[in-house]
Amino acid sequence: MQKANARWYKLDNAAKIYPVVYSKTNSGTFIVAANLYEPVIPKLLQDAINKLLPRFPMFRVKLKKGLFWYYLNYNYKPFIIKPATDDFCGHIRNNNDYLFEVLYRNNTITLHIFHSLTDGTGAITFLKSIVYKYLNLKGYQLTPDNLIITEQSVPTGAELEDSYLKYYNKSNRKTEKERLAFQIKGEPLNFGGTGAILGWLKTSQLHDLAKTNNATITAYLTAVIIYSIYQTQIKGRTFIKESTRPVKVLVPVNLRIRMFSLTLRNFAGFIKVGMQLNRENITFEEILQTVKNQLTEQINTAAYSKYANSYVYFEKNFFLRICPLVLKNLIIKLAYHFIGNRLNTVQFSNLGVISFPESVQPYIKSIQCALGASKTSLLNCMACSYLDEFNITFSRFIAEKDIERECFRFLTTNNLNITIESNYMEQQNEIL
Repeated sequence: MQKANARWYKLDNAAKIYPVVYSKTNSGTFIVAANLYEPVIPKLLQDAINKLLPRFPMFRVKLKKGLFWYYLNYNYKPFIIKPATDDFCGHIRNNNDYLFEVLYRNNTITLHIFHSLTDGTGAITFLKSIVYKYLNLKGYQLTPDNLIITEQSVPTGAELEDSYLKYYNKSNRKTEKERLAFQIKGEPLNFGGTGAILGWLKTSQLHDLAKTNNATITAYLTAVIIYSIYQTQIKGRTFIKESTRPVKVLVPVNLRIRMFSLTLRNFAGFIKVGMQLNRENITFEEILQTVKNQLTEQINTAAYSKYANSYVYFEKNFFLRICPLVLKNLIIKLAYHFIGNRLNTVQFSNLGVISFPESVQPYIKSIQCALGASKTSLLNCMACSYLDEFNITFSRFIAEKDIERECFRFLTTNNLNITIESNYMEQQNEIL
């Protein structure tokens, strides 16, 4: 366990791949954002960050190259907030070497973060503290109610630990050979941007719909995504009978609750669900039942921890341990080039219910999140809920938005009221 007052930190075992595969077409970032009822005051937001950042030492870092691995070093430079731009989930640049940005636009505070720093749960924890401190500086009377990390609390070693390493079980790791997944096809967004379509639903309506189908929200939406890919990318195509690659959805699982971890770093396992869709007339009900069965089986057998243990096994490999960083980078890049995300069709991450103290709730309208897309991961999806506002965001590296359109069409035909937002990146692609 690393000390809370350390000046450098090892990357956790999931974070080590992101600096290596980072490229012009892969930013390795995601966002979480809070939409307030009042316009954001930049000066107060900057003051909130200045006061809060010392409480989160693991965020006050920069990425450095060591002889054998990348590592995080304490960053003494000032942190400056920025107005948001249209560069959705893009690269973090010109930010005094910090691995995250705090952006503001109208009523929204956005945390844009490089995945080597933390995962969705860690980012939400940090965002909640930022919003709480900002509202506190506005003069509102608030209480944390054990839901917010405040600046008065003391950083702990448990927040900084690499829980992958702590809970490593070498006898339970992914060893079986995995089939390549069906890959989404489309026209690249040549100007380098990321397309985004956001859907706003009522959490209660979505919950009731999933419950009617004896499914969780995660299972139901996963099935909707697979069905939408089937309808738009596979069904009716000439290669349907020839395609033997299954559509596979990668679903992250927060391991903190299951393993009693308090870490603010990456700590997620993964479940893969999907099926082969190489025949006509596959129904949504058939897909949903398959997804439910696979989720239940993998959760009951703790299969999600196999990927987590594989991260540590990779690091403990004797050959890789003694390899200098330049050789490790070459090995990882070659593996990523030939395999990359071809074992997955799409990633769907549901952060679940985001909770704020009752005293804070009157000032927050909704929470949203999004996972970046890349040349090797053309479409991704992220979701979360706050009170009765459910946000689901698709990000894509291609101009076509057929899959997202089919997802929302399917949900509306099941009597869900949905408000759609888009950054219309496909229109810029047409112009260029």
